Amino acid sequence: MKSRHIIPLLSLTLLLGACSDGGGGNAAAPVPTTTVPPMSVPDATGNFGYEYTISGCTTGKHTFTSKKAYCNALVNDSLNKNCAREMRVEMYNRDCIQQNTGTIPGSNVANGGSAYCQVNSMDLRDRSFRQNMNPFNPQRRQAVRSIYWDAKREQAYNLTAMPAMSYGSSRFIMTPSSIKKAAQGEVLFKQKDRDGVFTATSGLGSLIRLTVEDADAETEVETLCTSHASFKRAKVDARKVKCTYSNGREIRGKAVRHEIPLITWNLKKAVEETVVYNRGGDAFAIRLYPATGGYAEKIEIAVEGLDIDMNMKAESTLNEGLSVSYKDKYSSEELSIECAVASK
Repeated sequence: MKSRHIIPLLSLTLLLGACSDGGGGNAAAPVPTTTVPPMSVPDATGNFGYEYTISGCTTGKHTFTSKKAYCNALVNDSLNKNCAREMRVEMYNRDCIQQNTGTIPGSNVANGGSAYCQVNSMDLRDRSFRQNMNPFNPQRRQAVRSIYWDAKREQAYNLTAMPAMSYGSSRFIMTPSSIKKAAQGEVLFKQKDRDGVFTATSGLGSLIRLTVEDADAETEVETLCTSHASFKRAKVDARKVKCTYSNGREIRGKAVRHEIPLITWNLKKAVEETVVYNRGGDAFAIRLYPATGGYAEKIEIAVEGLDIDMNMKAESTLNEGLSVSYKDKYSSEELSIECAVASK
């Protein structure tokens, strides 16, 4: 795939305040004339900070001695003179939303809500200056939704607002706990034209992220949902991880699942296991990341080359487990991968 240089755009007005149950999409904003890159997090002196200038609107330079203060500042409109909202939220998502914090700026999760979701859609095409200025065709789109759920029955919530539906549609499905299973969350993304369906499922109580890139259409859609920390399962020893997969083959109408050799790690260094799942050499990667900053260990599953030109990546807290799947009714490609701590 050719490399692309994406110019950060303020293509929408972000909702940093509490969001209504209906979610929303937003209109485009001017192309930034100046962008000052963020300082490293933390920098060489151990401090945290940033400075952004977008179309002449500047946040000013801010430096903090703690990550908590840095994160609080990113979502403080008054402190930042209402400048560079999208860039600040992107940095908050990258640096401050860990796998089990249970909060996202603008969400009601901390105030009694059950979950909060964002859908970030991106046009990856090489765009001209004039195309970037078109308010009816922004390079980036975002939909957000706060969710309230009684945890008594399975319920699905549509996440994608109208401006982002040109790429496909996202849903978040919440399933209550049972004797055999803890409460589950499923992020589902369905392509608009190709009818490909991608899912990422994990236990509730942490962040679930699903990213789908379509190289042919040159689009990328990231759906992330975080749910209330009260849904978390008790922490267990995560040094051994068991995974299985199915590539669509069936015997007597039942999918055949293949066991992957047990993954053993010391919780201190990231590890990766690559698995070839069909005769064509197609493979997927399972990545485990150690706990950092007081946050739990993370698992990531990445699959490239689905139906030649699509990639998917999902992540969640390792303790909650993670499964992903891809199905396309127009091809024989049906792939599902499940991973969980072996002690469960």
